[in-house]
Amino acid sequence: MTNTLTADEIKNITRFVIYNLYVKTHSYLHPKENCEKNFKTLNRDLLCHLTDNDARIGGSNTKARERIINKYEKLAISYLVDLQQQSQVPHKLVFTQDEYKFEEKLIYQESFPLINPPSRDIPLTINLTFDLCTGWKQQADEAKRMYNMHIMKYGDNHPDTNHLFGGTTRRTLNHIYDGLKVLVKREADIVEKLTWNATCRKLNLADSTARYRYKTAKTLIESGEIRKFFPRFG
Repeated sequence: MTNTLTADEIKNITRFVIYNLYVKTHSYLHPKENCEKNFKTLNRDLLCHLTDNDARIGGSNTKARERIINKYEKLAISYLVDLQQQSQVPHKLVFTQDEYKFEEKLIYQESFPLINPPSRDIPLTINLTFDLCTGWKQQADEAKRMYNMHIMKYGDNHPDTNHLFGGTTRRTLNHIYDGLKVLVKREADIVEKLTWNATCRKLNLADSTARYRYKTAKTLIESGEIRKFFPRFG
């Protein structure tokens, strides 16, 4: 048995690596830090509101608490919308122990086994049910027909399909990875007030090469094109 990865599997892994590098950039970290500050203030105000409400009525009133929590939930959602627009990474809202938090949405591989039941969290999936009393060949042919039908219906027109997952070569992904690697290192060096020469020495790159890769990554992020090279989000 061979353990060699296929070309698609390698591209899949590279997308994960690109994403993991991106979330180390200032373009992601700064909006995330601002959102964390907003949530800290929101949770402080929420706790005060709930405490005052309980003290005023002499106990815990479920309906009153729900109204207060729902009020702050709308604010929390607005913060997440801003975070997603600024960071280009979707997040989900979590409420536990009278406190709002946010987490990155799960990321998935590009190829899935059949999902049962279908999940609205995973884009562009369909659910297929197989009859165990009917022959496999006939059902497999029908499954292939349904798959192709949905690809024709959604694939070419879906905003993610043309750019996000189709036609991207390993060379392109590796090029983006190289650029992000320089960007992350240079941003860290800027914080430490180090020169480009110092960054280039660390990366063992010529000045022109390092600057070109940095600019390439920066342009991808600022234009929003970087999102096309992430894995799928739930």
